[in-house]
Amino acid sequence: MKNFLKIIISLSICLNFIGQNNGYKSFALSTDKDVSSYITSSTSSISSKEVFSKTSIYDFYTSLNKVAGKKYLSSEMKTVSINVHKNIEIYMETLDKKNKNNQQYIDKIIELKSSIDNQYNSLNYAKTAVAKSGTWRYGDVLYYGPFCNNGNAEKSLTGHTAILSTTDKYVIEAATTSSNGAKVFHWSVDKLWKEASGVKQYKIASVLGKDASESERKAAVKYGLNQVGETYSLKTTLDNEDKWYCSKLTCKMWDTAGYNLRPLKNYLNIGGYLIITPNDIAVDANTWTYKNWDKTDPTYA
Repeated sequence: MKNFLKIIISLSICLNFIGQNNGYKSFALSTDKDVSSYITSSTSSISSKEVFSKTSIYDFYTSLNKVAGKKYLSSEMKTVSINVHKNIEIYMETLDKKNKNNQQYIDKIIELKSSIDNQYNSLNYAKTAVAKSGTWRYGDVLYYGPFCNNGNAEKSLTGHTAILSTTDKYVIEAATTSSNGAKVFHWSVDKLWKEASGVKQYKIASVLGKDASESERKAAVKYGLNQVGETYSLKTTLDNEDKWYCSKLTCKMWDTAGYNLRPLKNYLNIGGYLIITPNDIAVDANTWTYKNWDKTDPTYA
């Protein structure tokens, strides 16, 4: 745990120093390559991977920004959204996660993905559940990314995820706390989310945009409730089922419901352990932004 924190803190210092002294473009090898047509296309994953493997993260981000800046008709928005989700995930599989400069671009790509999702929501769900704020959507994922404020209004080094429970205003999350220990909790959402920033709520849907069913959402929650009280630990394998950290638990809960939110192969390797990060969940093709809370308390979701 100490070694893990040293690595993360060093990464944080490095990114902050670079970000303060250079523009985003200055330390990325940009070729000014426009791949926006690939981002919105339904080309095969093999074809996309070949193009994306030769595309810098700056160029991918810039191209995605062009996609997010366009206005789409309702009739074309779903196809665009589906392809964006799929191709962001494909691109992330080509990314070198050992490159310390990638993190801030990943955060920006997540924001652009949410922007596209929000346009999709405004065109397709303006008069339905998305517009209603009083429904507690159990099974949905709460997320904030690295360097956002955590529940203590302090900068988080890794980001965090939780799952909305079937109990209103309760979440299931694996966390380490100063007063309540380090374990899987089932408790009020305001315990760790009240002072957080950059908070997003994701619904889970298929890669074709079909929302997870009520029974699937309940199955995900049921699995998480069965883990309440188990140990929090970063030193755990992906298959271990009695030690958890936040994003591993989130992934496993939805895995039991039939949705794979983990990377296909591109894991972060720390101290010999393959780690599922909160960002892995946020860029996955199965996660669709339902609502941006930012600093607003997600009392209703």
